[in-house]
Amino acid sequence: MYRFIKVLVKKIVPHKFLFQNEPLFRQFLVPVYKGSSYQCNICGKKWRKFISLPGGNDLLCPYCGSRSRTRRLSRLLKERNALRGNVLHFSPSRSLYRLFGQPSEFVYFSTDFEDEFLADHRIDITAIDFPSEKFDTIICYHILEHIIEDKQAMGELFRVLKNDGYVLCRHPTKKAKFTKIIPSPTKPGD
Repeated sequence: MYRFIKVLVKKIVPHKFLFQNEPLFRQFLVPVYKGSSYQCNICGKKWRKFISLPGGNDLLCPYCGSRSRTRRLSRLLKERNALRGNVLHFSPSRSLYRLFGQPSEFVYFSTDFEDEFLADHRIDITAIDFPSEKFDTIICYHILEHIIEDKQAMGELFRVLKNDGYVLCRHPTKKAKFTKIIPSPTKPGD
């Protein structure tokens, strides 16, 4: 049912308008999923169940639209007390953009280079237009796998990060067989 409604709404409603008004549209899902078995750690709402996405590998919050990885990221940020000072967030999920963009104890810089996400800045991750050591926390979640010059991007992340700052960086991985790596013998005096 969720997928049918989503396809129908996307055909009728312009993309940007849908992004900006997503919470309003999600209100229609509340009666279907309302309950007390599960709770979203982003919006705090309780549900009978989360929405199972096609493929069955992910669960979506009916109210804020957060995915499992977004809820995991939110938990990690809170556990590490990483939401402090200046926070730079690349291509934020809509649920975190709305949450972090509210007045808070930290300064939030959301950015999206290709205008596919809700964000306040347009920053090229390979040439970050901020001074060195500006940010206390940088969130780069599922971004670097899309960057051709990823080493240059990592250098920029390191440059704008404060010495005692956090970078939360994650990318998808494929299941693979690992070969044991045996270090080469060292020469005497090395």
